[in-house]
Amino acid sequence: DNSVNVRVTALRGRGFRISKRRTGKKDDVPDAYCTIRLNNKGRQHQQKQKRHHTTQSSIWKTATVKDDTMPRWNESKEFSNVDPAGSILRVDVYDENSKGEDECIGS
Repeated sequence: DNSVNVRVTALRGRGFRISKRRTGKKDDVPDAYCTIRLNNKGRQHQQKQKRHHTTQSSIWKTATVKDDTMPRWNESKEFSNVDPAGSILRVDVYDENSKGEDECIGS
């Protein structure tokens, strides 16, 4: 078994833009949070003479940093049983919106 534990730390973000609004309305400064997804490709299993892969996905969401174009999260999470050769880490940053859907502002 080659699986290991992996610690991921979301430190900070930068370069997020302020959305200009119509005259008389306050500009929208991002309320940013990260989603960190670890796709851990499982081992090959033999079943009825066919090979197939199983994929396990772990998702972690950081806290939301309000009204900041350079948010600092300084949060860590440990993922266990990770296959270092077959895993992919994906980080997406969203602007949390109180009305409507959260908007992806970075990957």
